[in-house]
Amino acid sequence: MSAARLLAPPARFLRTAHLERDAGRAGALDGYVATPHVRDVAARVAAGLRPDGSGRAWRITGDYGTGKSSFALALAHVFSDPGGDLPDLRAAIADGLGGAPAPRLLPVLLTGSREGMAPALAGALNSALARLGEASGELDLFGGTDGDVLGLLDRVIAAAVAHESWDGVLLVIDELGQFLEHAALHPDRVDVHLLQQLAEAADRSGGAPLVVVGMLHQGFGAYAEALTRSAQQEWEKVAGRFAEVLFDQPLEQVADLAARALGTNPDALPGATAEAAREAMRAAVAAGWYGPGASADALEAT
Repeated sequence: MSAARLLAPPARFLRTAHLERDAGRAGALDGYVATPHVRDVAARVAAGLRPDGSGRAWRITGDYGTGKSSFALALAHVFSDPGGDLPDLRAAIADGLGGAPAPRLLPVLLTGSREGMAPALAGALNSALARLGEASGELDLFGGTDGDVLGLLDRVIAAAVAHESWDGVLLVIDELGQFLEHAALHPDRVDVHLLQQLAEAADRSGGAPLVVVGMLHQGFGAYAEALTRSAQQEWEKVAGRFAEVLFDQPLEQVADLAARALGTNPDALPGATAEAAREAMRAAVAAGWYGPGASADALEAT
C-alpha cells in the first residue's frame, strides 16, 4: 500500500498562514476546519459587537502551531466577505451576535516584527486608506505621537463607513509578541501605551465599530520579565484592557485537525490495521488521555 493512497494533505496545510500574504488569496482558507473551540472564540468576539457587548479588544494567547494565524485570517474573511463559505464559523458569529446581521468590517492586518509598533501600524493604516481610494495620511513615523497614529486610525474608520461597503474596522495584529519584545528592549518608547489606547478606542467605539485582536504566544508578563516592577505593573494594566482568550484546543479536536491536515483516507487501510487503530483509540479514551468528556465513538467518526 502506497502512502499516496493513504495520505493526501491539502496544500494549505503544507505551509504556515501569513496574514498580509494570504488575505484575499484564492484557496487560502480551503479546507479550514472550524472546531468547536474555534467557533466558541469567534462567538465571543462577535458578542462584543452587540449593543450590550462587554468588549471589543482581545488578546488571543496560544502556543506555536495551534492555528492562531489561520483563525485570524478566517475571522477577517467572514467579517469582510458576506459569502456563504465557512458556514460553521459564520453560524458561530451569528450566534454571538444574537441573530443580528454581522457588520462588514474592513480588515486592517498587521504582522508584528522587531520594530516599533507605531510606524508599522501607520503603514498598515495607510495601506487601508489606499484600498479605500483615499490619500495616505501624513505622519512623522519617528517623531509622531500616539495621537497621530490614533488620528490616522480614526481617518480609516471614517473613510470605511463613508465608503458604504463597510460598517467598521477589524484590526488584527498577529505576532504581537514581536512588538512587545521590541518594546521591552526600548522601555522609553510608547508602544505599550499605544496598545492601551487602541483597546480603549475599540471598547468605546459605537455604531462604527472598531475591533482589535492581538495574537500572542505567551502572556504579556512574560515579555516584561526584565523590566522594573513598576514597569511590569504598567504592562499588567495594559494587558487588562484586552479580554484574554486562551487558544488551547482540546486534544480530541487537535486529533481531528491532524487527521484532516494529513488528508487521511481510512478506506485505504487494510481491515486488520483499521481495527487495530480503532482498538488503540478505545484504549486511549478509556485511559483518559483525551479528557473526561471524550467519546471513542465520536472520535472514530472523525
